[in-house]
Amino acid sequence: MKMPLSFSRMPKMFRRMFWRNYLVYVLIVTLFTLIGSAWVIHTIVQRQRTDSVQIATGLAKATDQWLTECQQMSVSVGQIKTLLELDADGPDEMDYSALDTVLLSQAQHALVAAGATRQNVAHLAVYLYNHEYVVTDTGTLELDDFYQTLFAAPSTPQSPYLRRLGPGKFLFLREGTVGNTVPEMPVYVTSVIDQHGKQYGNLFIFLDSRVLNQAQTEIAGENTYYSIFDADGNALFCSDSLFLPRDEFLAQLKTSGEQPVEYAVNNFSRWTVCAGTPVAFLHREIWALCFFLFLAWCGVLAGGSIGIMMLCRKNYAPISALARFISEQSAGVISQEMEYEALTTAISTITDRRKNAEEQLQIYKPVLVNSLLMELLDGFQDQTVTLTALHALGCSFPYPYWQCISVQGDGMRLDSVMSLAEELRRPGTSVCFAASYSRRSCVFLLNAVSPDACAAAVLSLQSRLNQMDAVWSWGSSEQVNAPSMLYEAYQHAQKVLTYAALDSQSKGSGWNELAKSGVFSLRRPDSLNHLYGSLSVGRVAEARSSIQDYVSRIVYNGYASRESLRFLHETLLTAFRRLEEEYSLSLQYDDLRAWKAERPDAIQKLYGCAMSACDSLQGAMENGLLAQRQSDDLMFLSYLNEHLFDETLSLTVLADHFHVSESVASRRIRALTDLNFLDYVNQKRIEHAGDLLIHSDISINELAKATGYGSDITFRRVFKKYMGMTPSEYRHRRQ
Repeated sequence: MKMPLSFSRMPKMFRRMFWRNYLVYVLIVTLFTLIGSAWVIHTIVQRQRTDSVQIATGLAKATDQWLTECQQMSVSVGQIKTLLELDADGPDEMDYSALDTVLLSQAQHALVAAGATRQNVAHLAVYLYNHEYVVTDTGTLELDDFYQTLFAAPSTPQSPYLRRLGPGKFLFLREGTVGNTVPEMPVYVTSVIDQHGKQYGNLFIFLDSRVLNQAQTEIAGENTYYSIFDADGNALFCSDSLFLPRDEFLAQLKTSGEQPVEYAVNNFSRWTVCAGTPVAFLHREIWALCFFLFLAWCGVLAGGSIGIMMLCRKNYAPISALARFISEQSAGVISQEMEYEALTTAISTITDRRKNAEEQLQIYKPVLVNSLLMELLDGFQDQTVTLTALHALGCSFPYPYWQCISVQGDGMRLDSVMSLAEELRRPGTSVCFAASYSRRSCVFLLNAVSPDACAAAVLSLQSRLNQMDAVWSWGSSEQVNAPSMLYEAYQHAQKVLTYAALDSQSKGSGWNELAKSGVFSLRRPDSLNHLYGSLSVGRVAEARSSIQDYVSRIVYNGYASRESLRFLHETLLTAFRRLEEEYSLSLQYDDLRAWKAERPDAIQKLYGCAMSACDSLQGAMENGLLAQRQSDDLMFLSYLNEHLFDETLSLTVLADHFHVSESVASRRIRALTDLNFLDYVNQKRIEHAGDLLIHSDISINELAKATGYGSDITFRRVFKKYMGMTPSEYRHRRQ
């Protein structure tokens, strides 16, 4: 008979076949659609969170880079010679109207040159302690005028912006803080430091708001809100004009349903960034996706109905043909039975030496179990085969949940780790087996009946590991529910071992904690490129800043890569060894040599050892600089006394010989003799001339030349000034 074309005219068997298959198809499509929708929504949310983390990280790094550049600028500005000369004039010349305008102009040009290399710096100003003026890159202002313009208030000695700041301390004044009008741009205030580490003024760095806002906008984009806070919770930069304190900002976001990402730069610089995507924007994106998925679901169901109809027609054709054949042969009576059989045969061979094989198996059983466990984790062959072999050796894994814990320590013997694994087994709840793959490394494989039981077994094992002195560190993978996922879990546990935690209370971490922290995305910074150069010229403060910057960039949410820590360790050791060889120094850094990256307190220990080594270097260099300074003073005074009676002797000649400025040479003479240059030279010359007048018959004209005066008129005038009488009167009275 012919197959009906209309679905309603189809036999009941065909319609039941169609609806049964179509309902199964609808359920499968709906299930996959729901799973796919959940996965896509989760991906969108995670992507938004990841973007927020990246934005917060970028803003924090940019802000920390600005802070570092400002700190470095305080050192470079502090070594400007004109500023040092202005500071050396002392408080008796606080009025800048009495100062040399050329010197002030040179200081101004030096500030312009210092700020020209910094794109985010608009202006620079330097206030020298106990002076009544401020040197800026646009000119010199009286202190009151400068302070009134910046703070809308008169200057007072008690002002925090005029007092000496502690080492590494700074003040920050964002734009519009005072009356929403001044200052017109953010101001960063830090100390001015000379090459010996002495603070002699405060540096006011006016940051370019336009450049900073442009940089922040490039990092954050248009659809992200953010706010940057200092250690006290004050808002320094934000995406809108509402500079709310940190607590109020978070409370407002909580009220609106926002969940920002909080990112702290590190435990050293104390900057905090909050960033996130508005909930309304995220909701619009999710609703648009849901509408698209609904349309796709409807289209797939419509297309599936046609495909199932064609499949049912094809499957129903043999049944229809058989029915027609039977009806023709037996007058419509169908009594045919159909039977399908399947037969499988397993053939195994047993050796004649079965007893001997079992004895050998017992001897090598621990080694075989260890090898099979490593094969199971490494994934070199089918896990089903490996699990079957382990089961034959008495190592069964009857439960569906798995977790790996890799361990590093001293003396990881196979018998000791297997004994610990046996102690942790709980019949009916969890099993534990261990494999050792080196003298200092092993792995524990946990198998439990439920996620909670697996987590409890992991906590018990971690507690035992934390109490064992031989254990250096451990790393835990995430939970998996299939043997095929063991390879990835084992690799995750191994990777966790390559990271150290800032919190040294526990010797290890878990994969989930590290993945959430975002530490995997960090790259090693280049902050240590000039470390040896800074140390070799005595800039220990700059080297400390480089080390702090490096540590701050590799420590992220309490975790750091051990490889990055080893790089810092090797860089420091290389630098200190070169310093000892090249400068014949004796430095104390035994703790730094003994540092190990595998220890639980690796981060804090390395940072402390680095700072202690810098202290040792600074002390050795200060002792060397003091001895060098004393030697230079003796050479300076010796040269002056040797050329005391030269007619060409002058302050300029003396300064050029020692490659210093005339003001520096004058201050050094005053420090050594308590006299200025002319008074010291004239006094020594006149004293010598007095001795010659008494003990020789030399003429006045020859005496003037012998004592360094070009003419007898100058000699007579100077002699009378210091002796109160002419040379002739002095000779007549003394003879």
